[in-house]
Amino acid sequence: MKKISVKEFPLETDVLIIGSGLAGAYAALEIIKSSAAHITVVTQSRLVQSNSRWAQGGIAAALEEGDDPSFHAADTLVAGAGLCHPEAVNVLTREGRECVRELAAFGVPFTPDVGLEGGHSRRRILHTPGSQTGKEIMTVLAQHLRQVPGDRLSVVENAELIELITAGERCWGGWFRYSEDGRTQIVRITARTTLLATGGACGLYLFTTNPPEAVGSGIGAAYQAGAAVADVEFVQFHPTALRRADGHCTLISEAVRGEGAHLLNANGERFMPAVHPLAELAPRDIVARAVFSEMERLAEPVYLSLRHLSAKEMHLAFPFLSDICREEGLDLARDLIPIAPAAHYLCGGVWSDLNGRSTLPGLWVAGEVACTGVHGANRLASNSLLECLVFGARAAHDLLTQLDSLSPPANLGEPPAPPSVADLNPLREAISHHLGLVRDRPGLEEFLGWLQTQPQTLPYVCASLMTRGALLRTESRGCHYRSDAPELADQAYRIVQRRDLPPVHVPPTANPEAVLHPA
Repeated sequence: MKKISVKEFPLETDVLIIGSGLAGAYAALEIIKSSAAHITVVTQSRLVQSNSRWAQGGIAAALEEGDDPSFHAADTLVAGAGLCHPEAVNVLTREGRECVRELAAFGVPFTPDVGLEGGHSRRRILHTPGSQTGKEIMTVLAQHLRQVPGDRLSVVENAELIELITAGERCWGGWFRYSEDGRTQIVRITARTTLLATGGACGLYLFTTNPPEAVGSGIGAAYQAGAAVADVEFVQFHPTALRRADGHCTLISEAVRGEGAHLLNANGERFMPAVHPLAELAPRDIVARAVFSEMERLAEPVYLSLRHLSAKEMHLAFPFLSDICREEGLDLARDLIPIAPAAHYLCGGVWSDLNGRSTLPGLWVAGEVACTGVHGANRLASNSLLECLVFGARAAHDLLTQLDSLSPPANLGEPPAPPSVADLNPLREAISHHLGLVRDRPGLEEFLGWLQTQPQTLPYVCASLMTRGALLRTESRGCHYRSDAPELADQAYRIVQRRDLPPVHVPPTANPEAVLHPA
């Protein structure tokens, strides 16, 4: 692996991968295994930093005796509230098993015990010791990437995407704000094929489980370049995030509730059994709204309780969370842990087919930035890392089929004007207030009007898309809840937005090319 320095720009490469999380890293390894193509991976911070690294709970796969991909698919469809693309779900659950086995072959130290999480009908959550599964996976993959010869793989760190390069209605790479030794400049990377794997947008919220870099820049850049986005109004809020003294939060993995933890209101009462037959293990959107409702009703916090479980087993099972609680003056197994819902995952993104092809030729997408329809209106727990593997690999193999026939044009235009570094704190406050767990038309309209007065940097573009989607979806489905439209629509529909077309409603199984380029 070769690290790029400023003197080597502008760069040309066969495959440009923007984002170094699980989708981008796994795609890079698949390309290296299958082709002699040169790959350049660009990351906004460092190679090992990504949203994937923050994933605690684990990765879902039907590997145990008595389980089957069809059972996993059925659970995914239920969680998706009628909006999943069934073929995408079948691809995820079938092909995911082999991807997970390959991770184990790479050296990811999965434990022999599998866990149970909300919405799953069987124990199928694989995890690593210490319940920092995302960190362990990314550490192992980064080790493999570092061993790739420099003539095959280049890495650009501290480079922020500001614009995709387009010519002849095709993507040819991107422009980046690149920082080195305290100096910043705009640099170009030209590519025959580009894979966008920049993650989601939940870092736009004040109370979030995501790193601060996850602000939807990839979605905004793809939309600005002409690609369609879909279902970006579906923001999943994790029900149980620890409210820390410094105002930040730490995700408390769903695996904790999978081991039997209870949710208690300020009166010390369990409330989930009256809400859903699966109680604390109901789908995330249901648990999150129930927690929010109890907090509103009593104007007091909601708590996670492990008091009825073995303290020794809980501390051993969740050492990372045990340490975090201790830093806050709490005992994970003996104290009531104050929790609240936090923005966690964006279920929509850049609209793509099942091979990661966006509607912009030359641009593939994978991971949280993409919308294949696999999550529908609400992601099933621990399907996110699995999605990165399955669709990262599919995109990698598909883009290789086009490499030999492509050559970038000679003139790709002048560098864009450096965008201002916008203060995102006002955006974070506004989006948390107006586009939170519960929305309504007046609040959404007010927020959209405010967004139109702000600088149109990529995070603001993404926030506008999310808000327009929430206004257009006049129903409550999955993790999108409109207090002024609390019922489901008669027909499930996907909302697609593209820069040069008015928004359209399409069926969950619609193919991007068939909708936007009908015969």
